[in-house]
Amino acid sequence: MIWNSQKCRIGAAGFVFGLAALCVLSSIGCGRSDESSRTQGDDFARRRDERIEAQRKKAAADLAREMAKGDCIMAQTYRRMGSVDKAIAAYRKAIAGSGDYGEAYAGLGGACADAGRTDEALSACRKALSLSPDSPAVHFSVARVYAQMDLHARAAEAFEKAVALKDDFAEAWAAVSGPYLRLGRNADALAACEKAIALKPRYAEAHTALGLVYGAMGRHEQALAAHKKAVSLKPQSPEALNHLGVAYRTLGHRRRADAALKRAVALKSDYAEAHYNIGVNFDEIDRYSDAAAAYGRAVEIDPNSAEAHFGLGGAYGELGKYADAVEAYKRAVDIEPGYAEAFYRMGFVSDELGRTDEAIAAYDKVVALEPESNLATLARHHLRRLRRK
Repeated sequence: MIWNSQKCRIGAAGFVFGLAALCVLSSIGCGRSDESSRTQGDDFARRRDERIEAQRKKAAADLAREMAKGDCIMAQTYRRMGSVDKAIAAYRKAIAGSGDYGEAYAGLGGACADAGRTDEALSACRKALSLSPDSPAVHFSVARVYAQMDLHARAAEAFEKAVALKDDFAEAWAAVSGPYLRLGRNADALAACEKAIALKPRYAEAHTALGLVYGAMGRHEQALAAHKKAVSLKPQSPEALNHLGVAYRTLGHRRRADAALKRAVALKSDYAEAHYNIGVNFDEIDRYSDAAAAYGRAVEIDPNSAEAHFGLGGAYGELGKYADAVEAYKRAVDIEPGYAEAFYRMGFVSDELGRTDEAIAAYDKVVALEPESNLATLARHHLRRLRRK
């Protein structure tokens, strides 16, 4: 019994000890559970805050991008109005608000090209491409800048990249035909126009481009048909009407040419190219005073058109205004230093004015620029005569 009592006491003590140990362990476990809960709560709060901050940054970036798009639209309006400095300022504002917006840099490149700021234009184009290498729209915009700067190989490459990224980009297919023509790739130009029209049959600009390609290939009847189609699709387009006028003139339809060109300048009074073409029309029917007025309007609108200054010089020469003709030709060669025909004409009118040294210098320039041309042969004849004096 004694032994049994002791056994019971020992058993009771063991139970009490075990219960106490269990309580201690439970207490430790509860502490760990509370600590884990706090850690999980902190992690949740941190992730929540990170998500909120990411959403806030995205919303701010989206807002900045939309504002930058608005600035670019304003810049495009300024460019159409001829307010180049304001356009550049608007593009720079867009870039300041959204520094990774490739299209803003591409637009800035175009505006800088308008202003003759070549280095800035090229720098902006490089930045646009580095920011948006996979954007068809950016490659398209940059290509147009290159074409504007007469960098035809670069323009063709950029247009090709645009259509490689987006094969159904009808505008790019039509536009690449221009650089192709200037690079002598007439067949590629024709194929590009046909692709554009297949993609977008009612795209007037593609029909205009096709007309220019046919004209360059000497297929003038087809050129006229293409330009008529362009005008039928977009009758209020000054550009389409201008090209239609040229197509009519090429085929000898001067009255129709004159009507189309007058419609073009009625729609867009500051359209320098159309005024120039009106001058050519007047030249061909010996109305030199009217031609001079038209060319004068063209150079007033676009002082950097070597072709318009050349036309003006020709009209002045026919009117016997040789001093004015010399100044017009000088302006043409200042703009385009390799313009051999302008140097030849300058030599001729300088000779008429008795300015022998100036005439010799101009004819020498023709020979240096195009030594194997018929123009150089004529210039050498005049040089021999003048040097015998």
